Formats: sequence, structure tokens, C-alpha cells
Amino acid sequence: MNTFRLHPLGETLYVDITFKVKEKDNKYIIDFEYSFENNLDEKIKNNIIKKLNLYNNMIESYYKGEIIHKNSLTEQLISYMLLSDEELEKFSGRVISECYRLNLINTIKLLWD
Repeated sequence: MNTFRLHPLGETLYVDITFKVKEKDNKYIIDFEYSFENNLDEKIKNNIIKKLNLYNNMIESYYKGEIIHKNSLTEQLISYMLLSDEELEKFSGRVISECYRLNLINTIKLLWD
């Protein structure tokens, strides 16, 4: 489990995301939970999530997670998702941890099984 903070580009508003992963039958079961600053209305919360591309328009809900097949690629992907921001920046090149982590989440979205 890992909790990290993401901001839409150039904004001070943020969301804290808790990443949870379980391994079962050679698969990773991945869940995301979202926490916001106090006193934000739903419209603002939805805008934050939409700007981060973590909103599922088909079911009108926040992106909840995936089940992905376990292999060497997904093992590394999961290990990066579990790193702190400081540790992740050692592997992300010139990309800040927030942007890199968002790319990791988008990769997970593509790998659903």
C-alpha cells in the first residue's frame, strides 16, 4: 500500500491517492482510493479527477483500479507504484514523481486483464 499526492498541472488543489495491491492466481488486484481537502464540493473533486484523467466517463465514477496479469513488466510497475516520491524520482529521470506516477497509473489502465 502507498499513499501519494497528485495535483492537476499548475494547480494548488490536490488529491491524495491510496494505491493498494493484492496478488492472487498470478494476477495483481489493484485498487485506488481518493481523499480530498476538507470542504471541497463534489464538482471541484470531479474536476480534479477529470484533469488527472482518473475519471471513468462510461460509468461516471472515479477510476477504481484493475486486475492485471503478473509478469516481469507488471512486477516492476507495481514496485515503482509502491515507492515514496523521493525514491521514485531516482528512477524517473527529469520527470517529477507526480507526473511519472500518473504515467504509471495510465499504464496500469492499459494492461487490464
